[in-house]
Amino acid sequence: MAFATPPLSCLCWLTAVTLTLLALHVRPVNVQAVRKLSLYTGVIPGFSLGEMLLGNPNVTLRVYDILLGCRADKAPFTVLKLNTLIPLDDYTNVTKYLSGLTNDLSAVQSVDLSPYQVLTPALQSALNDPAECRPVLYQLYSNHISGQCARWSAHKTTMETIRDSKVPAVDTAITTLKASLATLESHIAGVDNKTDMVLTLAAEADNQIQNNMTAVLSDGASAFESKLTGYVSQYATEATYLAYNEIGNCLPLWNLYRSFVVMLCNYGVDSLNGFWFSLGWGLFFFIPVVIVGITVAGYYSTMDSIRNWPE
Repeated sequence: MAFATPPLSCLCWLTAVTLTLLALHVRPVNVQAVRKLSLYTGVIPGFSLGEMLLGNPNVTLRVYDILLGCRADKAPFTVLKLNTLIPLDDYTNVTKYLSGLTNDLSAVQSVDLSPYQVLTPALQSALNDPAECRPVLYQLYSNHISGQCARWSAHKTTMETIRDSKVPAVDTAITTLKASLATLESHIAGVDNKTDMVLTLAAEADNQIQNNMTAVLSDGASAFESKLTGYVSQYATEATYLAYNEIGNCLPLWNLYRSFVVMLCNYGVDSLNGFWFSLGWGLFFFIPVVIVGITVAGYYSTMDSIRNWPE
């Protein structure tokens, strides 16, 4: 039985050279290139993420920016630039909704109260006349009662007949009436001062209405408008802040993407890179061995036949 050693060595040498060239031609996978391929737009011609998600091709929206926003734990409203789709700032602009209220309050501020008077001439005359007539009335009442008493004394003889039944009651009534008049006079004694005070206060009220009431109404309307718009503006500002920063923060999405990249690149691509690295260096050391084997193959004896070897 014969063995063709040189042709087999040549075949091994050609196989080694081919594998070496193949190993040198195949480059390790660039992890950054894979990441850029998956993150940056423009890889696919005519593709616009802003147009696909927001319907606006003028919005520059990249997956890379989305992932950076998620890594910073931002809200989807900010990361996806949803303000171009939902103009929240315009919706929460309360001034345009309160324009009617502002106009109404402006009308209140322009109210002119100068024609109004508290102390009218009729009221002033009514307050002054009783103050002048009151002393005359008291004197008249007193004189009238004294005259009646004198006439009753002239009829003393007539009254004596009914003295036991009528005079005591009349005397009691006269005494009571005089006491009531005295009490009434004592109570009304301060009416003059009170009348003067009412006149003074009414004049002061007229002065305030004529000179200060318009400014007071204007300041009150402005304060009410500021307070009302302040409440609504604070609510709108808080709602806008929550939409932009707090609602649905997407840090878990970044963690999911990071875990996927770690599994794919660190455990997958890096392992393939190690395989090609090992194969290349193995072939690099295998080629000299093959060359040496081919070179020294002529020094081995060639066995053409063996006796008693079964065919």
